[in-house]
Amino acid sequence: MIVLLCEWIVLFIGFPVLAYLDLWPVSIFLIFAVPVLYALLVALFSPRESLQKRPLSWSRFALGMVLVVAALFLFSRLSYPERFLDLPRQRPLLWIQILLLYPLVSALPQEFLYRRFYFSRYRKLFPKRWMAAGSNIFAFSFLHIIFDNWIAVLFTLLGGALFTFTYLRTNRLTVVWIEHAVYGLAIFTSGLGIFFYEPISK
Repeated sequence: MIVLLCEWIVLFIGFPVLAYLDLWPVSIFLIFAVPVLYALLVALFSPRESLQKRPLSWSRFALGMVLVVAALFLFSRLSYPERFLDLPRQRPLLWIQILLLYPLVSALPQEFLYRRFYFSRYRKLFPKRWMAAGSNIFAFSFLHIIFDNWIAVLFTLLGGALFTFTYLRTNRLTVVWIEHAVYGLAIFTSGLGIFFYEPISK
């Protein structure tokens, strides 16, 4: 149990702190890649876990995503009108690259590490459902201190809660991957992406 706790601290506290304090002379995204690769190796050499997938109302799920996306666009329009739709209007090629790559190179690795791996690996460390959910939401939000602004941390606290409860409700990585990808792309498209791809001054 002590070894598992130390592993959790290193992966979910240590690496984000290294990135935030700029103590590792590489990209912050490479620092994130190390825990993902570690999780993949652990999963590869661990007994395959068979999860009972729970039923999902796709219509309600889609409606929920539409409402969240609408809220993101409304927040961007009202709070940061000068940035609204800035990326597709000013840098369309970058925007298209993000649309194509973000679901695969960002949303999927994050959901594998923070949902599938996390809830399988740390079941004994956080035996109560509320403990597992709470620690997961915290860890996911804490990762985003690397962007050095409160909006990234707050949005991922709320988003992490949505993704965590979706995963616990369905046991489906694909579902939370879709959810994460859609919300992430909405953030970049609406103009809020500035808070998620470069540090804002402290």
